[in-house]
Amino acid sequence: HLFACGIDYRVNPPFGTQDDVSALIEAVCDGTIDILASDHAPHSAEDKVKGSPGLANLESAFGMYLKVFYDNGISLNRFTEMSAYNPRRLLGLPGGIIAPGAPADLIVADVEEVYTLDTAGWRSKSRNTPFEGASLRGRVLKTFVNGVVRYDYGQAL
Repeated sequence: HLFACGIDYRVNPPFGTQDDVSALIEAVCDGTIDILASDHAPHSAEDKVKGSPGLANLESAFGMYLKVFYDNGISLNRFTEMSAYNPRRLLGLPGGIIAPGAPADLIVADVEEVYTLDTAGWRSKSRNTPFEGASLRGRVLKTFVNGVVRYDYGQAL
């Protein structure tokens, strides 16, 4: 909902207007919104035809959020605060920071890479998205969960 508006694609809540997107971005900037979240909904093509709301975005959310932040002059520090630190803090979980003794749950990313969304290489069980061909920024290269590599871009694990 930060990334796009006015799209005729069934999600819940529906995509809003440009005014809605602008209000959300303002709320990110002023701290009214303090976490980033996504709802990965990997419905099959058949389920989408039947009206299931949602889209698959496990592999694209990072690039969408980072593009919005970059395009609107919002700092990378604010991005990491909203995507890693604040969710853990609000849920009372340890971590969300890189520090001795903190859980090694983190990603390594190229935040400068700009690329075109191509779902052909997705490993998700679904490719339902209205954003095929969109320009994104930032690619997750590795994901660590408790210090163990769980995702390595281009590698099967």
